[in-house]
Amino acid sequence: MVMTLVGCGNDLGQGQRNQDPSIQQQNQQGRGQGQQGQGGQGQGQQGQQGRGQGQGQQDQQGKGGQGQGQKGRGQGQDENEQQVEGNNDLDQLDVVIDDSAAEEVESLTKNNLRYVSFESVLDTLNFEVRRRENDVVAGYTDIIYRVEKNSNQAEAEGEAVILPEPVFNHQGLTFISVTSLQALMGDEYDISEAENQLVITTLSEDEFGFPGNEDFSDVLENEEEDEPVLSRSDANDVVRTAYKYRGKPYDFGAKTGNTSEFDCSSLTQYAFGANGIYIPRTSRQQAKQGRYVPVSELKRGDLVFFNWPGRYSSDNIVGHVGIYVGKGYIIHATPNRGVHVLNAAKSSYWRKTYLGAKRISS
Repeated sequence: MVMTLVGCGNDLGQGQRNQDPSIQQQNQQGRGQGQQGQGGQGQGQQGQQGRGQGQGQQDQQGKGGQGQGQKGRGQGQDENEQQVEGNNDLDQLDVVIDDSAAEEVESLTKNNLRYVSFESVLDTLNFEVRRRENDVVAGYTDIIYRVEKNSNQAEAEGEAVILPEPVFNHQGLTFISVTSLQALMGDEYDISEAENQLVITTLSEDEFGFPGNEDFSDVLENEEEDEPVLSRSDANDVVRTAYKYRGKPYDFGAKTGNTSEFDCSSLTQYAFGANGIYIPRTSRQQAKQGRYVPVSELKRGDLVFFNWPGRYSSDNIVGHVGIYVGKGYIIHATPNRGVHVLNAAKSSYWRKTYLGAKRISS
């Protein structure tokens, strides 16, 4: 099956559907603008093996709506650059995703093993990708995958993964073996090399227990349309905690417990945790908790989940989470608005991307 990708803080990619222009803006820089891949035209800092001639990097939605350049492919030399034993030359490896040709990725051979650029593979799958000082992280509106630079230590949805071969930095990119990529992402994808191609197949699995085909506007039946006013007497403790942080900026991969900035799932985790209720760190992990609640039975404090449309992800994969407030409103953290309250029941975008809700017991 061909995925239609979802994510909570990334560009929605080419050909996406159901885009809400108020929350997603793509700043695609063309020929001769911004930072260009090697072989591109014009001025600007050149990256190693940038996608296409002169194609600029995509601005990702950053903190509080300020666009941040994605630190992905070939951004100069890394301080921990390694000399590759064997073939130092990069080549371009064809990628096939769910039987459809995708963009090529940078590749090289080391110790008779095929390595590919971690940033490029995740970018091809339309994940948000960030190179940080000590690691590279990828996800939607929160982190799903993390690899430590020059190490075999990694994480998938918050769970530690020991990679068969350590990753290494070379020419400004993080290279991971195909076998290590499978070890890291094997719960969601089958990844292999065949006939000089990187073959990625999405594993179809309904792991969240949502029936689908729900309309979020159904919550408005017999409810007033005004934004609910929270008070100590009627507000759920979890919601009241989340309200304290309205206006705080968004940060992809915000540290657990940090209250100066949030991503979608760090906000929900903190709001619950501050009231003695533990839930996991990522939106997809949180969607596996609690019990399913029909949209017509939503109550204040329920977790509500949405997909994040793009190219290579099915519509039933969780990419975003918020907390239901009442009367069709949710509180959540998004890239361009940070922590805010939104009438999701009146938004065509959020209605179409709604997946389901879970009620967490104390």
